Amino acid sequence: MAKRRQSKKQLQAEVHRLQQESSPYIELAREIQDNIARIAMTGTAQDAALVELFDSIGREARQEAARNVFSTLSLENRWHIIATVFSDDEIKTALELQHESLHRQAARKNYYAEIAREAQEHNRLDLLNLDFGVPLVLGLFRSAEVAQVVRTGKKSQICARRLSLLSTNDKGVFQVINDEFNPHGSFRIGADYNEEIWRKQERFDGHSLIRPGFQLENSDSLQFQSALYVESRVDFQSNNQTHTGLLSLGYAVVGDYDVFTES
Repeated sequence: MAKRRQSKKQLQAEVHRLQQESSPYIELAREIQDNIARIAMTGTAQDAALVELFDSIGREARQEAARNVFSTLSLENRWHIIATVFSDDEIKTALELQHESLHRQAARKNYYAEIAREAQEHNRLDLLNLDFGVPLVLGLFRSAEVAQVVRTGKKSQICARRLSLLSTNDKGVFQVINDEFNPHGSFRIGADYNEEIWRKQERFDGHSLIRPGFQLENSDSLQFQSALYVESRVDFQSNNQTHTGLLSLGYAVVGDYDVFTES
């Protein structure tokens, strides 16, 4: 009981302090409200739109102020306010939504972890196993440099090209979100690979549909595989053509999981 009285006094003191600090803003808000009411009396469509605009800004500002104040309170005081302001059903609904959100996050994290486990076990990322809407980032490096960056994965700063993709309903086919040359600015540009070569020979436009993988060269045929091996060359298929890649895979990030380095 004494602890509750103390918490109540602390909350009252916090409210009093906030009232003192917000007093100038309250006066300003009253002045703005008076002006809005005066403008609204004219009844014109333009004035009505202006009133709506000011009213919208006022609500957003009040909501932002409330969030800022709420974030400064202790956890105990936050729950006290929530229990006072909201009904049991509203609190229950909010907690259920939060639980569902956390469950989805956990399921997604487990899915990424399983993809990484299989990739590390076989030293191969099978792109046909990725569900629809999965983000995929490929870090591509010179073949002479790729071995030294495998352990650092996405943290490596000498990436020559970074492809950000999104899996589609067509297994193995990805939508290009971004195709970047020298994303960290630390790639050692040379005659074998530079921005001009990237632009003319390799770069994909945003929203292009491509199939990453590698060209399997048999004695009697060519076969494209929708899989990636770390430290190996990455080829692409686009518009019914196969493009032999100039760079090798240093890392692959599925979702937010660096599949060849994280365990």
